[in-house]
Amino acid sequence: VSIAATKSSAGTAVSSGSWSNEGLNFKFTATVGSCGGTIYYCKDTTNACNPTKKATSGTAITDYNTIEGTYYIRYYIKSGAGTPSAVGSYKAMVDATLPTCGTWHGQSTAWTNQNRTITLDCSDGGSGCAASNYTVKSYTSGTTKTEKLSYKIKDNAGNEKTCSTTANIYVDKTPPSIPTVSYNGGSNSCSWKNNYNLTLSSTDDVSSVTY
Repeated sequence: VSIAATKSSAGTAVSSGSWSNEGLNFKFTATVGSCGGTIYYCKDTTNACNPTKKATSGTAITDYNTIEGTYYIRYYIKSGAGTPSAVGSYKAMVDATLPTCGTWHGQSTAWTNQNRTITLDCSDGGSGCAASNYTVKSYTSGTTKTEKLSYKIKDNAGNEKTCSTTANIYVDKTPPSIPTVSYNGGSNSCSWKNNYNLTLSSTDDVSSVTY
């Protein structure tokens, strides 16, 4: 006797010990002799139960298609003469819950002319995240104060979730304008004075100018 598992809605085959993002249906297939035979199965979380429920070869079992987590389907067939086969086992691993958006890292409201990289944490209590931390975007040129960011995280069962935020970047790699110089005699005075007051004037539309 053999067992096949498929996703409850998509009908996609799932092998034993592989994660599924949907509940599972099961179907047994058996070849019996002229005396016939009966398939028995059971479900538990320790792979130790005694199969006592009866199943029909080729008929889907839908008893467990809403269950999440890890569990086992154990099964065997007993011939019409009363001879049992060895007990088989299928390990089901189901996680239909979306992962959780975690903390966004790398933000700041202090201006810098250095690179900044925004990363995002992921958490998942079922199959686990495909990665615990994702690199969302690096800022290595130009000027950015804030930006709306979206990133799709994924768990090992294939569930995906889009996380969004307005991130504080505060990266300014654009130089300020070339300063102009003026002084108390004008911009080009030829008159002698015993002192001059020089004034520098420059503009920066984003992070401002410090002299």
